[in-house]
Amino acid sequence: MVEKEKAQQPQAPREKVRLVFKKKKSKGHHGGAWKVAYADFVTGMMALFIVLWLTSQSSLIRAYIGQYFTDPGAYKTTKIQESKVEGSVFAQGSKKSIDEVIKNMDASKMGLIKSLQKFKDIKQDMTVNVTPDGLEIDLSDTDKMVFFKPGSAEITEDAKTKLTATFYGMPRIEYPILIEGHTDAAPTGRADYTNWELSGDRANALRRIIEDMNVGKVIEVRAYGASRLFRTDLPYDPSNRRVSFIIKMSEEKKEEETSQNAEKKEEQRPDF
Repeated sequence: MVEKEKAQQPQAPREKVRLVFKKKKSKGHHGGAWKVAYADFVTGMMALFIVLWLTSQSSLIRAYIGQYFTDPGAYKTTKIQESKVEGSVFAQGSKKSIDEVIKNMDASKMGLIKSLQKFKDIKQDMTVNVTPDGLEIDLSDTDKMVFFKPGSAEITEDAKTKLTATFYGMPRIEYPILIEGHTDAAPTGRADYTNWELSGDRANALRRIIEDMNVGKVIEVRAYGASRLFRTDLPYDPSNRRVSFIIKMSEEKKEEETSQNAEKKEEQRPDF
């Protein structure tokens, strides 16, 4: 009976067990300042390695790199090749001031150095083009200086005066000289006298002055007409009307001199 009464008594509800998950508190971080410092360190190391790499490269590679930063567009339109000028290495197709070319020349070529310095009397900021043939100095028309009368091979009085003053007293250039004539795209207006004839006559006009004043030996005269415009985007620009004075300083002459010296030694060798 007692057991039956106990069974009929209501039982107290059980307490629910609550699970509590305790999160670990983060100690935090030091911010992003270390990333900036690390990036500066990596950048500095990269710059150091580039400088060390450049100093270990040949003068040719340094010349290529220097020309790229001077004129990046040249690497898209022209092929840059090696061109040696008196022991100094320049990138072919590059333009240098006369002072830069002289600076890289051997001191034994004092006569050629003085000759190049004289060209500055014609135009103070004149540049020298490094070509496969050697050093090319362009005598081109500008707004201030016109070398030939329009449509004619006759040299203007102003140009003749400057050329004569420049060539007077100039040490004789021992290297062969090439003369090239160029015109703009404007036609001459004559069917029997095109820009080809005009460019050739202008080149020969300069040749005669060079030979009369004993500047050097001209071995070749070339006429290009309007086929090699200096400014292809402006075919009628005055700079396209030019005569190029080229001092042939390629390796050919050195090879010829070496073979001639060898032949002389062979002739002088006594017979036994």
